[in-house]
Parts: sequence; C-alpha cells; structure tokens
Amino acid sequence: MSATPAVVLAVSELAPPRAAAMFAAVASRNRAAVSDLLRQTLAERPRGVSELLLSRAAVVLRDDPFGQQRFSSATPVHLASFLGSLATLREMILALKRSCSDTGSATDVGRVVGSLCDGCTSAAHLAAWGGDHAECLELVCGAGCDVSQRRASGATVLYIAAARGFTRCVRAALALGASPRAAHKVGGITPVMIACEHGHAESVAALLSSDPALASCPDNDGCPPLSRVLEMQQDASALPIVRILLGMGADPTTSASSFKQGQEPGLSLEQASSTTPGRSQPARVEDADCAIHTAAELGRPACLEALLDSVVLAGMPPSSGVDVRGGARWTPLMMASLHGHDACVRVCLDRGANVNARV
Repeated sequence: MSATPAVVLAVSELAPPRAAAMFAAVASRNRAAVSDLLRQTLAERPRGVSELLLSRAAVVLRDDPFGQQRFSSATPVHLASFLGSLATLREMILALKRSCSDTGSATDVGRVVGSLCDGCTSAAHLAAWGGDHAECLELVCGAGCDVSQRRASGATVLYIAAARGFTRCVRAALALGASPRAAHKVGGITPVMIACEHGHAESVAALLSSDPALASCPDNDGCPPLSRVLEMQQDASALPIVRILLGMGADPTTSASSFKQGQEPGLSLEQASSTTPGRSQPARVEDADCAIHTAAELGRPACLEALLDSVVLAGMPPSSGVDVRGGARWTPLMMASLHGHDACVRVCLDRGANVNARV
C-alpha cells in the first residue's frame, strides 16, 4: 500500500510532477522529453501511475490524434483513459475511493474522475479517442464521467468513437445511453454520417442497429449518408457501407434538395429527424443529384450496381433508377460518359439505360 498516497495524488488536481511532465511531453509530441522520462521511469520502476507510461508512450507519440493541441488541467486519469491502461485506471479510482472513505475527505470521486481537461474534454472522450478502449470508457462513466458530455465543437463520446472507427466504444457508448442523433455543431453531422465519411462499416452497422432511421438522415446541407460515403470513399471501401444503408431503407433516388425541401426552416437535424420519422420519403425535387448520380460521376461501378439493384428490389421500375434525372436533368449514363468512367457506363447500359435521353 506504499504507492497509495502517490496514486491518490495522481487523480487529484495535484498530479505528480512525473506524470504531468510525461503527459505534457506526449501531448506536444516531444520525442526527446518522452525518451528521457521513459528511461527514468524504467530505472525506478515505481508502482501505480508511472507504469502506464512504459509500454504505450512511443505509440502515442507516433499516432497522437491531438497533434500539437495544448491541454490544461489534465490528470493521469485522462492519460490512462487515452492510453487504454485499464489496470492502472482501476487502481487509481479504487485508491481514491478508499482514501475518501478512510479519511472522511470531502473530495467527490465523481468530480475528480469526471473533471474536464482543456475545459471540455473528459476521460470518456479520451478513452474513445485514444483507442477502442471500451472497458476504460465503461469504467470512467461508471465513476463519474457523463457519456453525453460535448466538447466545444459539439462532438460527443459516440461521435468521436464513430469517427475513429472504434466499434467496441460505439457499442459501449450506446449501452451507456449515448444518443446516436447528437450531431456535431459544424454541419449537423451525426455519428452515422462521420462513420460513413471515414469508411467504418462496422461502426455504421452498430449505430444503425440502435436507430435505423439515421440511414436516411442528412446533414445541414441536405447531404444523406449514401452520398457522403460515395464522395469520401473509393468503390471497394464504400460498397459495404452502401449495402448497410440500403438494407436500412435509405433511398438511392432521393436528392439532397429533396431533404432540404422536406425540412422545416430553422429546424435542427435532431428535431427534424424526430418529427419526421425515418425521413426516407421526403418531397422529391428532380433538378438535383442523388446517390446514383454521385456513383456514376465519381466512378463507383460496384456501388452503382448495388444502388440500381436496390431500386428494382424495392419494386420500382428500373428506369426510375438508371434513368433518374439529376442536376441540369442529366442521367447517370450521361454523367458516367462525361467523366470517362467506362465501367459505370457498362453498368448503366446493362440495366437498360436510355441511350437516346436528352437534357
């Protein structure tokens, strides 16, 4: 128990100099400082907080997602969550609870564990950002972190996990009560949308299993998830997500303008999604591109096949997909031909595209 006082201090506002110095070095990606601190730690081999620095600091330096961002008021609880050091994190929380119980301290465990560094980042955010640390996420949320806490940007724990493709954290956050409809302040992008953008199919499936209607919910610009994944991912990586979205009812013939027209002015994405269940049948506007046009324009033949096949499987006439009119009344065949995507041209022709269509 000789390490207990140091561990208790580590989770208080007075972090040990060694841990604070290492966190600062890691956050600033100062390789020389981290190397020196690691050598000192290896030589002394203390118990508790310093143990979490031994195996992961070099990896954090290489892959640090925070770059040069500066942090203030960070404790080793934040660092342990970021590194996924579950045993050390559990030791610190238990030691703090014992200390508060034995000494009658007024220190609130939840206040310490749930404290924010840089004014808006909790240990839960860091657990979802540093890796797929679902157990750490569950531990800190059980000890005082709010899974729905937003960073300054509006990003929630679930949004961060979805963006990083950490599916275990996505499932853990959902189980803890995180809302899959909590959108980012910039653009109204939901966790589903950001997972689509980064090509994280498993995370998309996990999110839609909790709320299938999000397969059709657009961002503030009216861009639906189908169009977003086609724009941001190549054919092979987009295809699994396209199939997931189609399986959840996303309409490949619906344009971005249709979503905009179907949304009441001044209504936020979350409000619009809740007042218009599913948003899969908005008012149609023909003079804008849909996902089928996007696939043809960008050269996504496998995705184009899946989109056109879904139209037929839905019982719609094949022409409503392969000859659907988009911006300036262009058809998918016209767009594929203009951009020289021969594979997409063949897909359109094989499905009976009208070669005599005119603008």
